[in-house]
Amino acid sequence: MRFDISVVICSYKCPAFIDNTIKSLSEQEIANIFFEILIVDYNETLEIPFLIKKWIQNQSINIRYIPESKKGVSNARNTGIRESKSDIIVFIDDDATADPLWLDSISRSFSTSDNVLVAGGKVVPLWSQSPPEWLGESLYRMLSVIDWGDKPRSLKWPERLIGTNIAFRKEVFEQFGMFDERLGRFGNNLIGSEEVELQKIVMDKGYLVYYCPDAVVHHLVPPERMEKEYFFRRAYGSGQSDAILAQKNNSGFRFLGRKVGAISKLHLNHMIRKCTRKDGKRHFTFSKNICYYRGFLERLRNPE
Repeated sequence: MRFDISVVICSYKCPAFIDNTIKSLSEQEIANIFFEILIVDYNETLEIPFLIKKWIQNQSINIRYIPESKKGVSNARNTGIRESKSDIIVFIDDDATADPLWLDSISRSFSTSDNVLVAGGKVVPLWSQSPPEWLGESLYRMLSVIDWGDKPRSLKWPERLIGTNIAFRKEVFEQFGMFDERLGRFGNNLIGSEEVELQKIVMDKGYLVYYCPDAVVHHLVPPERMEKEYFFRRAYGSGQSDAILAQKNNSGFRFLGRKVGAISKLHLNHMIRKCTRKDGKRHFTFSKNICYYRGFLERLRNPE
């Protein structure tokens, strides 16, 4: 059986919140469009979790559970692509929920032009508790939150969509390759950018990445992601991600030169001195930058 859209949820052990994710998909307001839901669980065991069994028994939605023994979210994404039975593949995380018009909005985005190969929309925070005062909007991107305004439009690099609210025509993977399995979350490592690389390729080839503000996803922000330690780990992972991309493009040393130049402008000694402080916005920013550069340099030295 063929579908119009395949929704892929990559999950590790299917946490309890995934029940909310699937429920939001079952409540989509979408007419004359048939979609399937693929749960790709990159867990060591092959037993179907109880939460998923409940939904599989629900005849009102088309859902499949796909166990994947190989770890890594990019590998799970690629498994979902191979298992999909449609020409449009949509990704949402297992700690996110979709607005009722999410899939309808994404479907309409692709209908605007055959040159639209990637589409998605806003990701808004679903706070598990009130965020601390230091967690301002400038840090939201590190929480996988994004908002490019209220008008639908094609994005221009470095604008891009977030992996918990992004859709691809299957031809993207046929023409340009699958997700790089060195990128993306792997265990406790916060490497990312697997979807960023493909968006850059699509734009460079003259195709469109389309932003639809009505395609809204709410992304859970648990308490542990409101700790400064999380942002340091996230910055370290971002540095590693950028090093992988730089090496793939043979631009590692050029990229590093720009970054080292940026450090010089900040005055390295001043940065180190400020990092000895116990509080303050500048201390946090400098510490986060150091984590980024450490991740970048360590990945350059140890590429595999």
